[in-house]
Amino acid sequence: MALASLGKLPPGQIALVLGPSGSGKSTLLRRASDLLARSSRVAHVRPPSSRARHRAVVDLLPGGLDRGLGVLGLVGLADPLLLARTYGQISDGEKARLDIARAILAGRSWVVADEFLSVVDRPCARAACRAIARAIEHSGARLLAASAHSDIGEWLSPGITIVL
Repeated sequence: MALASLGKLPPGQIALVLGPSGSGKSTLLRRASDLLARSSRVAHVRPPSSRARHRAVVDLLPGGLDRGLGVLGLVGLADPLLLARTYGQISDGEKARLDIARAILAGRSWVVADEFLSVVDRPCARAACRAIARAIEHSGARLLAASAHSDIGEWLSPGITIVL
């Protein structure tokens, strides 16, 4: 079974689930996340709470500013002006990368991302994939991502690809 192979994924690597809308990617991710949570710590990529979205980006970084800046740099958000803006003031591409960075900073062994980079244009997705892959490798976390966009597979270079 494809889910069994996830347990063999080395730290710093990526597992990618690809398939068209309605093919069961989200269901598979929920099931995989439940299984992974039995033996690992899992962080889900999601935006901050609605209340926190009005806070400065710098205040949304768990684990301290030094570590936060390092991970932000790895995901391609090294702009110091970004830190003073609120979540609502940054672009969709910046939000996607910030959400990944926040999940990495949570210090979990798995980062789970449904609808991975689905709201950004393809050039932004390409750049974000490369930056996020570098951040995952550097952090030692594992990324489990799902997308309807097959080009993501080429840009992420996942260790495991599951096609639905």
